[in-house]
Amino acid sequence: MMNLRGFTLCLLAAIAPIRAAEVARGKSIPPIEQAAAAFLKGDAAGARAILDREIRVAPQAVLFSRRGAIFVQQGDRAAARADFDRAIELDPKMAEAYCNRGNLRAMSGDYAAALADFGRAIALEPQLAEAYTNRGTVLRRTGQLGAALADFSRAIELDPKSADARILRGEHFAKRGEVARAAADFSKAIELAPAVAEAWWKRGALFSLENKSEPALADLSKAITLDPKLAGAWAERGVVHGQRGEFERALADLDTAIRLAPRNAQYLANRAATHCALEDWDAAIADATAALNLNPKMPPALATRARARVESGQYPAALDDLRAALALIPRDAAALASRARAQRLSGRIEEALEDAGRAVRLDPNSADAYTERGAIREARGEFEGAIRDCSTALLIRAGDARALALRARLHARAA
Repeated sequence: MMNLRGFTLCLLAAIAPIRAAEVARGKSIPPIEQAAAAFLKGDAAGARAILDREIRVAPQAVLFSRRGAIFVQQGDRAAARADFDRAIELDPKMAEAYCNRGNLRAMSGDYAAALADFGRAIALEPQLAEAYTNRGTVLRRTGQLGAALADFSRAIELDPKSADARILRGEHFAKRGEVARAAADFSKAIELAPAVAEAWWKRGALFSLENKSEPALADLSKAITLDPKLAGAWAERGVVHGQRGEFERALADLDTAIRLAPRNAQYLANRAATHCALEDWDAAIADATAALNLNPKMPPALATRARARVESGQYPAALDDLRAALALIPRDAAALASRARAQRLSGRIEEALEDAGRAVRLDPNSADAYTERGAIREARGEFEGAIRDCSTALLIRAGDARALALRARLHARAA
């Protein structure tokens, strides 16, 4: 089998391994196994040539199904669909062909037809683990999360050595916040298939969410070593470097991720945030704008662009961005604190105070919100209240440079 965009194609299923001893004895190897061996060696064209020859000699459903899977791998979906349809025409009870056609339909976004094909495959062959894995993927994409989890678990029951099913179930657990169960699935996938980069990537991303930067970097670097074209691993490692304050390294990793996947809005938004950390406001605005062109309803990109615009003195444009962000997430304390800053710097002190007060109420642990309210109170001449806000910010985040500088200035002004 092979995995493409989250779906497992039945290419090698039910093919016995080719044994070196048999070859040495001159035993004839069936052509379909020759094709499998060629594919495993990375010779998809050679595998297809073998199947082409066999189809010309004696067309069989299994040959069309396997060749169709190779067509998918080569990006020729029309030829793949024709082969899968032909396989089903020749053998209407061939579960593998329905599974493969379901994968193709799912890749094209035709989820209803894909589910029908997977259901037919399972009805014909209830032990076909790949059909459960792939149906679970479609069920998850269509929001049927409970059913998806059941399918991933059933796939693992049928094939305990399936790394694909473990990775998919681990992703499911991670999105539900079940970190321990997700980590267990990713670790088992690594044990079963240590050369599969995706398993290392997903476990590394999980470590990143837990702020465990050292194991995260180790796993993500391993994923990149195994598959240098895995954009997600580069992007996630960039995030980890950013969390550690290693912004130049973060930028280098995100540059690579974006070269590999130039239309990924999240990667562009992350690079925009990194540019902000490096105070490259023009680059931050450019990346955030590119992200928003791909996904206009992306609050982090709006907030990042707003920050860069504030620092560039573009206050009206920044306020527009923050209004858009708050329309999407009205109770976003960080966005409210940012808007309070933009309001203050553009001279709208009362509106700024209202935003900062809301930010503090929504997130009493936001050092930025308290510091900004302190700056607003300074503008109103309320030095004692401003000092209290800065002191609260410093209790939340000791050593905060902006709060320290503002409090020192306030003490001097109040003296």
